[in-house]
Amino acid sequence: MNDPHQERQNALLDRIVANAKALNGSLGKLNDRLEEVNTEMNDISNHAKFWSAYRSSTQIYLEATKSFSPPK
Repeated sequence: MNDPHQERQNALLDRIVANAKALNGSLGKLNDRLEEVNTEMNDISNHAKFWSAYRSSTQIYLEATKSFSPPK
C-alpha cells in the first residue's frame, strides 16, 4: 500500500517541475524578445547620434558662412 503523504509530495513535486519548465520556456522567449528590442534600440541610438552630428555640422557650416538665422 502506498503512503498517501508520499503520493501527495510526489504530485506537488511534479507540479513544481512542470511549472519550472514552463517558467524556463517563458524566460527563454522573454530573453529572445529582449535581444530583439536591444538590437532595435541600438539602431535607433545610432540614428540619433548620426542626426545629432549632422545637425551640429550644419550649425557650424551655417554660422561659418554667416547664413544662419535663428528661428522666428
